[in-house]
Amino acid sequence: MSEKIPMKKSELWKRLSDNEGVVVDTVRAVEHTLNDTAMRIFELCDGESTISDIARKITEEYEVDFEKSQQDVAKCIAKLEELNIVTYE
Repeated sequence: MSEKIPMKKSELWKRLSDNEGVVVDTVRAVEHTLNDTAMRIFELCDGESTISDIARKITEEYEVDFEKSQQDVAKCIAKLEELNIVTYE
């Protein structure tokens, strides 16, 4: 699981505010509101970084435990995949 490489789908655009972001699926005309952490994880889904790489970055930026970060990042990315805004390389 941690070696999978997630990437944002191309038919999306995003809008940011103070503590959340909105990702719009332009094909389905659906908006998804994400909290700031989920939005950061979404932004890190670049098609090059593994889930472990993303968890390491979140660990550094938010000063959290790596193992907990890895679990939370994996859950978040699974949810983003469920929302059809992230896929795997």
